[in-house]
Amino acid sequence: MLLSILSRYIFRKLLLSFFIITPIVVMMIWITISIRYVELIASDGITIAMLFKLITCLLPGMVGIILPICALIALLASLHKMRADNEMTVLITSGKNEISLFIPVMIFSLLISVSEFYIQTIISPNAYARFNIIQEKMKNRLSMSIVKARTFNVVGSSIIYIGGKKQLSLEDIFISYVPQNENANVNIVTAKRGAACTDKSGNYFIVLENGCRQELRKDNAVVSSLRFSNFSYDITPFLKRYDYNTGKPNSKTQAALLRYAATITDQELKRNCIAEYHYRFLSPFITIINAMVIGLLLLRPMERGGGKLDLAKGFSLGALNQICFLIAKNISTRHNDFVCVNYVMVTAVVTILGICIVRRSIR
Repeated sequence: MLLSILSRYIFRKLLLSFFIITPIVVMMIWITISIRYVELIASDGITIAMLFKLITCLLPGMVGIILPICALIALLASLHKMRADNEMTVLITSGKNEISLFIPVMIFSLLISVSEFYIQTIISPNAYARFNIIQEKMKNRLSMSIVKARTFNVVGSSIIYIGGKKQLSLEDIFISYVPQNENANVNIVTAKRGAACTDKSGNYFIVLENGCRQELRKDNAVVSSLRFSNFSYDITPFLKRYDYNTGKPNSKTQAALLRYAATITDQELKRNCIAEYHYRFLSPFITIINAMVIGLLLLRPMERGGGKLDLAKGFSLGALNQICFLIAKNISTRHNDFVCVNYVMVTAVVTILGICIVRRSIR
């Protein structure tokens, strides 16, 4: 067997705690972040299904950030319970080597680290890219909602009045287009019915049925008049357009980050891409370092009155570890030369903790 009965027992306890804690933490944070998008339901053209699709794209990015915290809590909860139940005391006094207790803890941390790396490099970038595309479509659809019923809407150089509006269907439409050129004639379009629509390119039109188009001089004299059965009025130039920013580092996979960084001239964005690329390699070590620290603190018999103190130490060191990684990432975005220092520091910390674990196990 690859793992002993003892290792499988500890590993199962860690996984059970992790799978209980992670969904609760993720859902709490996801719901909190999603509240800001709920108001979009009241906007024209936004359905609950579309909103759910949008906020679901936020999940992978949140999971990638939260996994180390959930793993830290699972380690603290499981190992502390084993100490409180005197399981740790029985195992160590029965002659079990502390290395054998570290094996399931390290396997657990490696499993979480690999999962985090896969989420941050593959799943999360694709989800963020999808999020940005959906958000672009939603904002462009929302821009159409500026045309209100029973109101003279000033849209660019046009004045649009709509007597009634039900979703995309329009009634009693009046459009007056006043050119910027003082010598140009004014165009007036009226129709009983119409509809707002878009084409494949994302352009917005008001399609009118059975109406009249007139061209008037400044003195209101009619220059020409034309009755029509179907007329399309393009209002795209007058609406604010939202375009998906393809340069965001969080929406690019690992391979795409370096390719994109090599082609852009914006130095700040280039530094952000390089820092994001290396941070994705380094961030899985948060869980590994936390597991080693928690193991040193809790994989031993509990001293009288020391349980809560060890828990506080473990959580504080784990939180400090994550904060240090975030600080290192922020420094790297301003100075890419600091990336090498990050690798050296992570290697040094892991090596020192590994030596401490080995030395304590052979004492």
